[in-house]
Amino acid sequence: MSAEAAVGDAARNEAATDTAVVAELFAPGVISDAREQWRITFTPDGRTAYFAVSEAFFPISRQATIYVSRRQGDFWSTPEVAPFSGTWSDIDPFVTPDGQRLYFSSIRPVNGEMRGDVDIYVVERVGNGWSDPVRLGPEVNSEQDELYPSASRDGALYFASGPRAPAAGQDFDIYRAAPRGNGFAPREPLGDAVNRQPQASDAGLQDAWDFNPEISPDGRMLLFTSLRPGGGGLGDLYVSHLRRGAWTPARNLGAAVNTAADEYHPTLSPDGEWLYFVRRNRAPGDFFRVRASSVPALALSDDPRPAGLLPAFMAAAQAQQAGDFPTMRLLLLAGQELSPDNGQVLYFLAREEARAGNLHPALQLLERLAVQGTTRDITADSGFHALRGGEFGERFNSLTGQLRASAAPLVRSDTAFVLQDPDFVPEGIAYDSVDNVFYVGSLHRRSVVRVDSNGTERAFI
Repeated sequence: MSAEAAVGDAARNEAATDTAVVAELFAPGVISDAREQWRITFTPDGRTAYFAVSEAFFPISRQATIYVSRRQGDFWSTPEVAPFSGTWSDIDPFVTPDGQRLYFSSIRPVNGEMRGDVDIYVVERVGNGWSDPVRLGPEVNSEQDELYPSASRDGALYFASGPRAPAAGQDFDIYRAAPRGNGFAPREPLGDAVNRQPQASDAGLQDAWDFNPEISPDGRMLLFTSLRPGGGGLGDLYVSHLRRGAWTPARNLGAAVNTAADEYHPTLSPDGEWLYFVRRNRAPGDFFRVRASSVPALALSDDPRPAGLLPAFMAAAQAQQAGDFPTMRLLLLAGQELSPDNGQVLYFLAREEARAGNLHPALQLLERLAVQGTTRDITADSGFHALRGGEFGERFNSLTGQLRASAAPLVRSDTAFVLQDPDFVPEGIAYDSVDNVFYVGSLHRRSVVRVDSNGTERAFI
């Protein structure tokens, strides 16, 4: 069962009393031991767990180590220090949905100089092991602490950034950095629906602290910790859903999870069956878990269904501009039901299926375009990156050739200009004969560039 489908089962439990749900201690004595536990994450098959451990409370000691444990039948193996950890202070591991990357936060030297702040690093899967850690760039990391990275299936990175200790005028907020090329676009804070803004009535310096973001694989559900007033304890877990490009107001997960103790560090199991979190109550924090279907707040709302093809296209464009690609995909699927052979629908839906990791359906859609004789050059479209290698690579390259051959020009033409950004997919162009300039627009990049007669380009919108 997928994570998205499993949490949807929670809708059937809305009438149940969540106080009857009792969270169970996870792997007592093996993973949940006498030390402090921090953020657990699992490989896609659910058989390997990475988590952090510290002897003292990390926000004070600033020391932790990442461990790994493997499931053996119904039991977990004795944890061992992860191969990329053990020298410096490391915390908050996160395995990406495809299992090919592991992000974590760390305090370690940069260019030979020790840093005091926490930054986000990544290791890549190499055979059965991991590469050396690489620090992410300034699009993600800053002079403050960056903690608790998580990534959706399309590669967008979510994390929290804030001060080392509580201070007047400073708080922790949750950020998103969209994928761009081999890295990330500059980070952007999520809106007020997620990040509570400081208020004059706040009694404490941490009342506007929001952190520990755990994004669902499809990018449509965000779990996080907040210290905002109105919770059951010091820290409570909250959820927000992405709908038509906007995050819904944060909702407390309720008594099924939150108590008078301190709850933090949420994790969804790869199959979506379990919600893991840390609970701390006058003793070191341990891992607990509840079935996701027992938490009504996790239930997904109804998917949008437009009344016609044009409304579907317009709503899909709005979702794309907002960066809500999962909603865009659902709207395109609705458009395909209305017009099964529409070439525009097939092309954009193929791209979103590829972005979502549904590679076989994406290829089937491209094959339908090729049969129609559609003229498309998709070699520069980064949305199909997942199809360029692996078992589908040869088939994709063949389809790319067929579509490009159909798009061959009828007459010889010269290159007018070349855009600098390889991921800027041009979807509209206009020529101003007075100023002798071109305007090129891309919904994919949500921008318009101006190119003068010398080929010099600059942002227009």
